[in-house]
Amino acid sequence: MKKIFYLMILIVLLLGISCVSAESIDDQRAAELAKQFMEEYNLAHVEENFPRFEYVQINNDTVFWIKALEWETVYDRVAGDFYDFVKTNIDITDSYLLDSETVVIEAFDSCEFHYHSDPDDVDSAYGIEFVLTIKVIDGEYYIVGIETDSNDGYYHIKSRAEELQNEGFTYVDSISKAFDERIADVDRIYSDWKTMCKEADDNMVMESEIDTQETVNINATTVSYNPSLAVNYAIIYGPKDKSGTDMVFKPASKDCTNFVSQCIWAGYGGTNSNSMTNVTSMRTLVDNKYRMTSTWYGRSRNSTLDPSNKFVRVIELYSYMTGNTSSGPKGNGYNNNNVWNQLTVIPQLGDILKIYTFDSNGVGKYGHSVIVTKINSPNLNSDAGLLDRVRVTQHQSSQKNRTLRNLIESNCLNGNTNTAKMRLLRPKQTTF
Repeated sequence: MKKIFYLMILIVLLLGISCVSAESIDDQRAAELAKQFMEEYNLAHVEENFPRFEYVQINNDTVFWIKALEWETVYDRVAGDFYDFVKTNIDITDSYLLDSETVVIEAFDSCEFHYHSDPDDVDSAYGIEFVLTIKVIDGEYYIVGIETDSNDGYYHIKSRAEELQNEGFTYVDSISKAFDERIADVDRIYSDWKTMCKEADDNMVMESEIDTQETVNINATTVSYNPSLAVNYAIIYGPKDKSGTDMVFKPASKDCTNFVSQCIWAGYGGTNSNSMTNVTSMRTLVDNKYRMTSTWYGRSRNSTLDPSNKFVRVIELYSYMTGNTSSGPKGNGYNNNNVWNQLTVIPQLGDILKIYTFDSNGVGKYGHSVIVTKINSPNLNSDAGLLDRVRVTQHQSSQKNRTLRNLIESNCLNGNTNTAKMRLLRPKQTTF
């Protein structure tokens, strides 16, 4: 009996030790740490100073985004102070436990900011979807995982990191070294960029748009494309979380072209004179395929059905609109398979830009769509010329009035902006 008694005491003691050795994570405290991280992430771009992030463990799941931010702050510092934040809004959209010590926080971080070159009443914005894994270790809270689709580029970094891994570097060291090499070369990179922008500005030539005559169905309604309507839709819904309950359309896994098609739909009068914030009425129009076709259509936010390929795929939308000879959206294409500085038409509000993107093996294709939502006066004295005068709005990631310069640099191969192909799609009059 004594042996059994002592054994029971020992079991109780061991259970007690195990209970206190691992501290259960506090969801609220983890959420506050997530917000702190996002606030410091935003502030780094304004202050051009890289935060210490002592609460972030550098590992395979965090190193890329931390080093990317370090590079961005260094580049901003060299390029000069050109914007400040107006306000930020951080929404915790979901959280769930992985185990008693680890929680995953999903959040949408939306930021409004003002370019110093813009009028006082013109703000820009972007949105970032973060998925942060937070773990309690020895009573302290640490971010041990960072996921986001906000950096839709850095192909040169990924390619260089793969080379370093083949040389025997760990993933963490290869990513760090690839970014550090770029940081060390930042003055040359920025100088080359300014030269390229100047060349693009000097080479810009107005090209008249030639509309082809097409047979029109006499029973169809002739509809002009209204760039203002397309831009207004983009400005309202571009910065929002694509999966938010206040969205009109059902999101796609890669949402850039799905969003651009929504803007085109609005430009062709798809909202049917409803307020663009009247989500319920617009969802009904989408369900009824108003100003859509049997092959080009989206789905409303709560639909269980999928949108058409021509509505959501980068290459198919361009091919469809430039080759369409019947009802539905039509457009003229420019600069196909050429780099951005060979463009011979000046982008206009409501134009669609198709960007060439590369995978980690350096294989490229047209893989991203954006809409032009702001153009600075061509008389402004800007060193960056074309690329700082044209602003675009996009989903995947969510950004409003992003500079064309930032878009091009994020989607070139090995840091060489001469690899950045960009074609332009200009919607035109059609019938529905």
